[in-house]
Amino acid sequence: MSLVACSSGGPEPGGTAVVGDDPRIVVHDFSVARDMLLNLRLEYLSEHGCLVVRSIDIETGESAGVSAPIWPSDVEPLNEDGRIGVTDPEAGELVDGDSFTAGGSYTSASELDEAPDLPEECAPEGEFVTINQGSLEKGPYEGDSR
Repeated sequence: MSLVACSSGGPEPGGTAVVGDDPRIVVHDFSVARDMLLNLRLEYLSEHGCLVVRSIDIETGESAGVSAPIWPSDVEPLNEDGRIGVTDPEAGELVDGDSFTAGGSYTSASELDEAPDLPEECAPEGEFVTINQGSLEKGPYEGDSR
């Protein structure tokens, strides 16, 4: 899988792009991707204008790590009337604090051809999670502690 960061518009086929200002998000246009079940909670980092996701342990409901999400290309940043997050055409709005499940996979910056241009805090330890097209489903999911 080839990942390349682009600066404007949408991603090129097989690549990624950073879109939006606050929040800025990373989107992808992958035709093939690994698919595992992800249990996630969205978090807005206001001081950096970006979103991260916390992986949630189903059994304990506790955070199991933080990653920068790489959303499908049809997902758009949302900052309206105090709601900050993303809008997915199928799942609707996901905002700060929302839990959701998705198909996708984890990757690190070292596996990317070119890591998206984000502040270090927005991609903790260079960890990313790719969310597959059409796989988002709003929580709470079974075991969610919220």
